[in-house]
Amino acid sequence: MIRFALALIIVGSALALIARSADVPNPEPPKAAPVYVKIIWPVDTATVREQDRPGIESWVAKEVKNRPEATLTAVTGWVPLVESRYEATTVWDGKVDGLHCACVVSADIVERKGGRIKIVLRGWNPSGDEVTLTLADEPGSREVAPVTKAATKHGIPHVAVFVGVSSK
Repeated sequence: MIRFALALIIVGSALALIARSADVPNPEPPKAAPVYVKIIWPVDTATVREQDRPGIESWVAKEVKNRPEATLTAVTGWVPLVESRYEATTVWDGKVDGLHCACVVSADIVERKGGRIKIVLRGWNPSGDEVTLTLADEPGSREVAPVTKAATKHGIPHVAVFVGVSSK
């Protein structure tokens, strides 16, 4: 009889522990902060049409070094990158004012590890030039990089990357 009572207590305790742990929701892993990319393109000042284009933020403008005769314009707004191991994001179709001036540009988050994020942007011309940026993987991190291999007679294009605040 004592064995039966002890077995009943052990089984009851085990069931109580299982029931208690089932009530506790599993915490979701924190979402990674979204990453945004903007393309800055050099254009001929004589042919620039006044349009509603995305602006160039002051922190981007400070980082960009361009020739005085060139005018830079943002050809994209802030484009959010897809957080997928097997999918790149098309950032820009290569057109300015409806005219092709470059090839399609795509971006991919290739690594998020050790508090750093690595982003590769490919395109600009048929040879598929690319630029790689590595920055801190935390909201507010930002970086601007020239795409020197895609230089035009009007200057050097740039890419700006910004890590935003994750939504819950």
